[in-house]
Amino acid sequence: MNEPDQEKAAHLARQIGQRRAGDGITDDEWAIIEERASRRDIATDAEVEALFNRYRQAAIDPAHLPNVLESLAQAKRRQFATDAEVEAAFRRFDK
Repeated sequence: MNEPDQEKAAHLARQIGQRRAGDGITDDEWAIIEERASRRDIATDAEVEALFNRYRQAAIDPAHLPNVLESLAQAKRRQFATDAEVEAAFRRFDK
């Protein structure tokens, strides 16, 4: 991966970290996420499952449940948003 791509991946990881402050993920965990994102080192299914297991007991608004379930299904199929789609989503919150 070239340097601009590495910087974009690290920048995206930092943006996610800023928006998810208070989510229970430690600074050390975010450092691992950012480092792996900069190398485009994708998490294994077991790692994704372990992370989701940490939050499974959290209350989910029933109105959001269909979206949550679809997101989990997409993750299992390894269907992830493009950089442009993620940026567009973040821009909606910046308004």
